[in-house]
Amino acid sequence: MNFKSDIKSVIHSFIQAFNSESLYFQHLCEHEEYIFALINSFEIRNFRTVKFFFEIYKVVFENSSNVYKILHKDLLYFTLIISNEYRNGNFEMFANAKQLPQIVTLEEKKPLLFIESESELTEYKNILQEDKEKLKKFISEFERYTFNHYTIFDHFGTSYNFILPIYDLITKGEWNQENFENRLKELLKIKRPIISEVPNEYINQLAGFKDLNEKEFDDATDRLIEQIRDGKVNFKDFCRAFNFLIYLSKEKILKYGEEEVRDLLLKESNKIFLSTSDQHNYFDFFRFGIEIIEIKKFSSKAAEILEAKFNNFKLTLRANLAIQKLGILEENITDDNKFQTFRTIIENCDSAAIVEKISKEYTNRAFLAEFSSLFKDDYSTMNAGDFYFNEIPKLNEIKNLLLKRDWGKNDRLDIYFITQLIEQIDSSIENIKNTKSV
Repeated sequence: MNFKSDIKSVIHSFIQAFNSESLYFQHLCEHEEYIFALINSFEIRNFRTVKFFFEIYKVVFENSSNVYKILHKDLLYFTLIISNEYRNGNFEMFANAKQLPQIVTLEEKKPLLFIESESELTEYKNILQEDKEKLKKFISEFERYTFNHYTIFDHFGTSYNFILPIYDLITKGEWNQENFENRLKELLKIKRPIISEVPNEYINQLAGFKDLNEKEFDDATDRLIEQIRDGKVNFKDFCRAFNFLIYLSKEKILKYGEEEVRDLLLKESNKIFLSTSDQHNYFDFFRFGIEIIEIKKFSSKAAEILEAKFNNFKLTLRANLAIQKLGILEENITDDNKFQTFRTIIENCDSAAIVEKISKEYTNRAFLAEFSSLFKDDYSTMNAGDFYFNEIPKLNEIKNLLLKRDWGKNDRLDIYFITQLIEQIDSSIENIKNTKSV
């Protein structure tokens, strides 16, 4: 049964049903407006789904101690998302959590259905033909959760985090308390520095403009614009600020017209910049994908400038991270994250830097053997061409730079390991070519 009218009263009635559960009832009452905002934002209209969510979340809440109170909104958010998707049958295409796409788990991992056997190859081809569009649609629609318009404008708001024990509870009816507590400890470490960040007071005032009188509203607007012109607003607050200014100008609430706001946006977009000192806020920039949409509608030129700066910033961060990983590659090449480390380096370091690192480590035979093994593991799968075809030019460049090096004065056995690496790179290139789907 669906309901289309007075969602708020329906949610309220569900919460009242828990009035005998004192702690849980009090918790739901404290978050009633937030729950309503999310359900309304996601357009959840099936009240059986909402009822299911409240019952599942009761288990989650009662198994999280007050130490994790700061995470309650995140837990509530994730439980609602997975409950809704499960009730809609959207997880049926995945046999287990390991098959979930990255948009859900947010993990760096090998691509879904990374093929290493003939039987897996057959399964992969069948899924490519039968479920490719379904999976693509699922990934596209799931972005509304990881890039949510409601939560991103709440400074102390919710961040999407995948929590496997909650996923298992919803999809399999299983609960693992130890894994749940371990995951909460991980999230707590991430959450605290975000909460300690000082918000821009004038943006917050504009966000709550309904509580201001005209003088207070104009004063907050003028001070915010002054900060923008003086370069005192960082990039992420810049985009957030203009989302509000655009909205308020369209609603004819600002004392400035739309053209004045548009001129200011274009002029200041040319001046705003990001530096690597902003990288501690990097994950906050996920909201950029939402905020730029409204900016683009308002001024395509300004949006183009901001997107270019944002993309260059991401490339710089990735390159810096890759260089750091490359510099200590010999130390962590055998750790649990070696696949992610290898991918980061291949995707973001230039060929000359990689070859220079190999040259410095040419007497480290264990390093060369492991590096060669990573090339083999990464590129020898039966569908490598579908994932890595565009990397062939870079692999050729690495191989050719290694061949041009004068290894003649080195130990013959060291040369042997270098030769093995070169041959493995060449073999990887051939396998990529031979496994590309038509």
